[in-house]
Amino acid sequence: MHRFNLLRRILIMFFVVSFLFLLLGAKIFWIQVVKGPGLARMAVQQRAQGLAVLSGRGDIQDRHGHSLLDRDRWVGLAAFPAQYSGREQEIAGQYAAVPGIERIFLPPPDLSPFWVNPCVEQSILPDLSAGIPGIITYPAACRYGPGVLASHTIGYLKESEGRGVSGIEL
Repeated sequence: MHRFNLLRRILIMFFVVSFLFLLLGAKIFWIQVVKGPGLARMAVQQRAQGLAVLSGRGDIQDRHGHSLLDRDRWVGLAAFPAQYSGREQEIAGQYAAVPGIERIFLPPPDLSPFWVNPCVEQSILPDLSAGIPGIITYPAACRYGPGVLASHTIGYLKESEGRGVSGIEL
């Protein structure tokens, strides 16, 4: 009797685990085969419409988190035309001191985001508490600071793609 109960439990566990694997396989099939092409299209669209910002890659830091590369840091200004449409005059007035702000009047035809100016001095940017949607600031940095020694040891990063180019970057 004891052996029969043990075999019955093993058989039940086998069917439960088999059923769970069957469900997992069905879910993977649904994601890969049924929804796969749509997800691939959305991924390509997201990648094409995105803006590459400071990834933080390639920075050598000490134990306190301070960069050893003597990087220059600044602020960039990006525009998302789909969000600010119709408020161009207000934006141009508020950001009049920013070189290149006139680019907001001629956005790309597909309303994809673009850089207004990738290198702006923080002092000329107005207070952003006005909350105009579609205009954001982002941190930017020069990969190799002035006078840095052995800059070849940190490699070359293709900023537009955020990936290493020379093969030594992680």
